[in-house]
Amino acid sequence: MAAAARAQRSRDFASTQDPGVKKYWHDPGMRTLLYTTDNPDATQHEFPIRPSVGEIGEGFVLDRLKKLGYDASWTPPGTRSVDIRVSLPSAFDVQVKTATGPRWLVAGEKGVQVSENLWFALVEWDGDLNRASRTLVMSSADARAIAHEQRDQWRQHVGPEKKARGFYIVERVWAAAEPRDLSPYEDAWASLPSLSTTSVARKSTSRE
Repeated sequence: MAAAARAQRSRDFASTQDPGVKKYWHDPGMRTLLYTTDNPDATQHEFPIRPSVGEIGEGFVLDRLKKLGYDASWTPPGTRSVDIRVSLPSAFDVQVKTATGPRWLVAGEKGVQVSENLWFALVEWDGDLNRASRTLVMSSADARAIAHEQRDQWRQHVGPEKKARGFYIVERVWAAAEPRDLSPYEDAWASLPSLSTTSVARKSTSRE
């Protein structure tokens, strides 16, 4: 099968709504994702796929959560609005947004949906597969407040006749605007649910 046809079949497979489909890194360098299925009717059970920028960002966040002690995993392909699900020690979801600059599209026209169990990780990536340039971690309530405030500022600047497409979190709403201080959210992993409890538990275990 030609490479293009294989790639298309892999993408079709990866976009399925089948909850039995799982994905994980095929190699430690995050250059290939492997989608698998236990469906006995499937003609193929493994599809290696070159990851997108978004999936690379998700990989950084997933790896960090696991290193912090969380039981975290990718959601099944096709899951809307949630990229990573954390089961223990406290169940919550993470939506990951990845960009190559400080400008993240966090929601469509309906705006950011708020839930006490939903968190955002905004990854800035410069192309280095070994690390993210930086990651902003915030609750969905904070993401909504910032994105909706910045959209209102943008509307006031450009006028009501200019239509905005979605809700963004940015450092500058326009070129000459005062920059938004996003530093409190940089690597704010400690703000996630139960992280302190997890850290204490890990330290106790290491002393035994």
